[in-house]
Amino acid sequence: MRAHCIAWLSVAAVTLAGTVAAEPPEYVPGMRCDQVGGFAAAVVREKGMGDSMREQIVEMRQSIPEYHGAQERLERIIRAIYTDPKLRAASPDAVGKAYERTCDVVSQ
Repeated sequence: MRAHCIAWLSVAAVTLAGTVAAEPPEYVPGMRCDQVGGFAAAVVREKGMGDSMREQIVEMRQSIPEYHGAQERLERIIRAIYTDPKLRAASPDAVGKAYERTCDVVSQ
């Protein structure tokens, strides 16, 4: 995985480490919606650079501690970006904004 995704994974790991367990459920536990969107955009960029879905999932699992289902939800985002026909052809910005908006709606 390249620097873009690693940077987002680092931010997510720090955020997850500092999250209090009593907070309400989130789209991706421990991550703000702009971070979720940034993560999704980075996945699309890395996909465009030739990273496989498996490589991205392995890197995410190694970089993000398991926290109340965060890895599972991030893995679902990665899998959707590689398999959903609507997402496969979309730009990183479009995918990132779509995930950020979805997160905003779900988290309210």
